[in-house]
Amino acid sequence: MRGFALVNCTIYSPAEKYEALVVLRNKVLKVGAEKEILKTAKSLNLKTYDLNGATVVPGFIDAHLHLAGLGFSLAQLDLRNITSIEELKKVVAEEASRKSPGAWILGRGWDQEKFAEKRFPTRWDLDEAAPRNPVFLKRVCGHVAVANSLALKAAGISKKTPDPPGGVIDRDDKGEPTGILRESALEYIYRVIAQKPEEYLDAIKKASHKLLSEGVTCVAAVSCDFYELKALFQLSRKGEIPLKVRAYVNYSVFIKLKDIVPPDISLGPVSLAGVKLLLDGSLGGRTAYLKEPYSDDPSTRGVLLISENKLKEILRDISHYGWQPAVHTIGDAALEIYLNSLKMLSFSRPRVEHASLTPPELLDLMSELKVLPVVQPHFIISDFWVVERLGERAKYVYAFKSMIKRGLKIAFSTDAPVEPSNPLQTVEAAVTRGEGLVELAEVTPYEKLSVNEALNAYTVGSAYACRLENSCGRIKEGFSADLIILDKDPHKVNPGEISSLKVLATIVDGKVVYGTLNLRKTSE
Repeated sequence: MRGFALVNCTIYSPAEKYEALVVLRNKVLKVGAEKEILKTAKSLNLKTYDLNGATVVPGFIDAHLHLAGLGFSLAQLDLRNITSIEELKKVVAEEASRKSPGAWILGRGWDQEKFAEKRFPTRWDLDEAAPRNPVFLKRVCGHVAVANSLALKAAGISKKTPDPPGGVIDRDDKGEPTGILRESALEYIYRVIAQKPEEYLDAIKKASHKLLSEGVTCVAAVSCDFYELKALFQLSRKGEIPLKVRAYVNYSVFIKLKDIVPPDISLGPVSLAGVKLLLDGSLGGRTAYLKEPYSDDPSTRGVLLISENKLKEILRDISHYGWQPAVHTIGDAALEIYLNSLKMLSFSRPRVEHASLTPPELLDLMSELKVLPVVQPHFIISDFWVVERLGERAKYVYAFKSMIKRGLKIAFSTDAPVEPSNPLQTVEAAVTRGEGLVELAEVTPYEKLSVNEALNAYTVGSAYACRLENSCGRIKEGFSADLIILDKDPHKVNPGEISSLKVLATIVDGKVVYGTLNLRKTSE
């Protein structure tokens, strides 16, 4: 398609508002009043599409998700809505009835806080449900999982297996593994079930098509291993990546690449961006590293996965080679360690992934160091238990408005498959803050964002965090024609209905990659 014009629509850039636009090849040529756009389209002999009152916004940029992981999860059990261990066992048993003996059963999304039994599932629960199949089910956060006896045996985990550095194998009072694995202990299972390299190609394609249907035109694919990175460039070389990808590799990949390739090297829509590090765990698994013990479990402050000295050494290395750091810090103690480590280093836009617990003094330090918070508003909904878990500290959780007031440029993301990949659910969570659904909404109503602030974070903010602000994130003359068409205006619907809006079309680099522009075609 050489180009086209869109009229009879409302266009948000996201702060500016227009009536119509012209796309020529892969760029936005012009935005403005409909009369001017029609005249331009006619002079260039371009098709004009009447959008019948629809709304056009920049394509969503998910600044932190696991692209291959999302694709793999689409073929696994979705356990997000399970409300008891008995229900979990039933779902696993049904899956086992469809599989041959010895075949792995994989799933993700359970949360022990939702279970009627109010406890973690165990290997013995899963043994009852699937005695002939190894079972491995990750908690919603991805930092904790449960495995049955066959899975533990396949991974070589027994009573004698020591806890790995940065991980925990839960045990009963006799020292027997319960099946619950935390943080790096999950690696025992990952080594056994590792996907084949060719499976990454299919997973990335499946995830990409799902994201396009939800209006995502660009992603930061974090924690990329060699298989995922190789698959991304292989698909890009074949022209089979329909969205833009910024790759943030894990540290082991960086070590092997740092003397070979520079950051920002690209092939088509795929480019290298930075290094993803895990400094602590999750609030859900009580492995996020806190300054003070958990309010609902005073026996623990969580887990620090990298020592402060080692973190400084790693960050110096990343800085020397000019890569962008993207460091996972959820607990306030982990965040403080990261920020203090940055003080003596020179970085272009250091990112902090999640920044879940941010008391005022840490927000001030983030602002001073110009750190970029990459946040996940849907955590507000999923972490419905957070007030009980953190007590008084909950008033500093997911403090998005406070971040903006301090001049921080926040970026939005889903961390999919941790959270649903649909950006409209994320926007709704940021705007409503789970009002009527979660206790945190009552504790922190002042942290709600406006629709425009949320859209800005998902476009302009995410583009900046991914160092794409000169080409993406706005509907602006000369910018990439990355657009989505919504059936309704998110500014005008009830905030609790934003997630029900429909994506009618997704456009990447001027090409319609999902849906159609033929809402009401007026001329050729």
